[in-house]
Amino acid sequence: MRTPKQFEEWLNSDNIVDDSDKIEDETLVEEQENFTEKSTLETTSVDGLSTTCTSCCLSKNIIESLKQRLKELELKLKNNDLTLENCSLKFQNKIQKINSERENEIKNLKQYFQHLIEENNKQLKAKNDEHLKQKDEKINYLEDEIKNKIQKINFDHKNEIEEVKQNFQKLIEENVKQLKSEKDEKINCLEKEINKLHNQSNDLIKLQTNFNNLQLKFNEEKEKNVSLKNELKGIDKKIQKLNSEHKNEMEGIKQDLKQRDEKNNSLEVEIKKANDLIGKKIGDLLKTNNGVTLVRGCRL
Repeated sequence: MRTPKQFEEWLNSDNIVDDSDKIEDETLVEEQENFTEKSTLETTSVDGLSTTCTSCCLSKNIIESLKQRLKELELKLKNNDLTLENCSLKFQNKIQKINSERENEIKNLKQYFQHLIEENNKQLKAKNDEHLKQKDEKINYLEDEIKNKIQKINFDHKNEIEEVKQNFQKLIEENVKQLKSEKDEKINCLEKEINKLHNQSNDLIKLQTNFNNLQLKFNEEKEKNVSLKNELKGIDKKIQKLNSEHKNEMEGIKQDLKQRDEKNNSLEVEIKKANDLIGKKIGDLLKTNNGVTLVRGCRL
């Protein structure tokens, strides 16, 4: 007898098919050997009787016997097939039985493991709850201890804290006074600078008036030059006519014109210098005015 484990291994292997094939092969070999023996006998008898007329009867008998033998072989093959089918059905039933038993075992194992997991989860949850409770108690204890220590420190160092507060208040007041005095000094300095800028602006106004006067004079001189040029054109025409007669007078007039041109050039140079000076002063005044507006905004 085989053990269940050996039987299972035997089912999983290919021994069943091999055994059935062996049975078929053995039966076929036996039938073939019998057939060959009879065929040899029949062939020898046919060869011996071929010379006579009575060989026909013997050959008929041989053929009949062969047919019967073939029928018997077919029946045996059918029986072998039936036995194989029965064996396979038996094996299938055994396999189904083993599978059902295994399924039950697997279900039982699953239920057992599920039960173990639930128990472990319950134990872990209980441990976690207890651990959290201990932590909360410890935290509350530490908070109470810290509060008590703070109260004790405040009580022990009450006088020191008051003294520190007073010193801090004194420092604040001294800093405020110092900042106020510095602020007043800065304001006075800025007021002085503003007055200087006002004086400079007055000077610039005077320069502007002088510049305007110079510009008027320049324009007048320019108009005079234009009129003189027009006169010179007329004079040139007259000179061309009277060149031979009034040669000396022409030289005097040319010298006068040359002197006037030099005066005009000197006036243009002075006006240019005045323009440059006024532009510079105006730029400085604008910068200072911007600074004054910023200071006034800060002061307000």
